[in-house]
Amino acid sequence: MKRLAINLLKTIVAAAIYAAIFWYSFSISDNPDRRTTAMIGLISLGIAYGVWTALFKVAGELAGGIMVLAEFLNRHLLEPQKQRLLEQGRREGRKEGRAEILARMEELGMDPSALLADQEAENEGNDS
Repeated sequence: MKRLAINLLKTIVAAAIYAAIFWYSFSISDNPDRRTTAMIGLISLGIAYGVWTALFKVAGELAGGIMVLAEFLNRHLLEPQKQRLLEQGRREGRKEGRAEILARMEELGMDPSALLADQEAENEGNDS
């Protein structure tokens, strides 16, 4: 259905371009006879075809350019911002989770600083 609407729009635009060129060419000639009118019609048809082809080729390239620009902006602006926000959320989530765990350990009567000191000592021993 979309393709049909696009083709109908192209046909209407092509007919309008032809009509405008034919009307202008006919209006500037002085009392043309049948052969002159036929030639004006054929020449107008050729000009309209050239204009129509160029117009829709430019419109198609412009649409493609917009898609390339959108993809470029997405990759270079939105994705890095998204990654920064995700990383910030992870850091804040870890910080809140760590605070909750430490608070829960204190509620249970455990000493979180002693456990963390033991764990840090083990990590230092594994590094050497």
